[in-house]
Amino acid sequence: MNDDVIIEATITVVDRTLRREFCEDFYKRCAYAAMATCNLLADKGIQSEMLGGNFAAFVVSPDGRRAGMSGYGFSREQSAHFWVEAAGRYIDIGPHYLPLRPGQVSQAMPPAVWPVIQPLPRYLRYQVLERFLPDARFNPDPEIETRAATFLAKCRERQAKQFGNPKFPRWLLTGPQALLAAASKRDDWAMSAVRFEGGEGFTELPF
Repeated sequence: MNDDVIIEATITVVDRTLRREFCEDFYKRCAYAAMATCNLLADKGIQSEMLGGNFAAFVVSPDGRRAGMSGYGFSREQSAHFWVEAAGRYIDIGPHYLPLRPGQVSQAMPPAVWPVIQPLPRYLRYQVLERFLPDARFNPDPEIETRAATFLAKCRERQAKQFGNPKFPRWLLTGPQALLAAASKRDDWAMSAVRFEGGEGFTELPF
């Protein structure tokens, strides 16, 4: 089984488990998502590393007329977002969850599975502030650490019960070609991101 198939199956399992275990605010749980993704990939023999830092992505209003960058962090002192580096890719469900935040009405977005060697585009930005060792504690608070361990166990349980390799319900942003392919199929966000990457201006969103 190739890495791409394993990665997609893994983030699908993590996404489904997040939505079930944290149904009210799953879109806020990037640390849980990154931790579980890291461990599930390691279970499959893929060396991975959890990263922390700042993150922003291009978001577009439903009518496509207004846009801007939205994300988490923008501080050099403390990580506000967490994602994974594995198999030469940044792996992050975070972009997919941006439009689901309260008060953020924007077009649907894909998760990122971006090649590390590929320069980051205008529409996707990461700033790495921290790299976590595989055996690093999730959180010094014992209650939170227990909750994280329980979540990981639920992910492993779901993964063990999967038949075949589950597909994510949306296309994955695996690089510039994936964006162009989605745009050619009339995906709203992809078409706007292509225009933004090409230098076209948008009226900024009020967030």
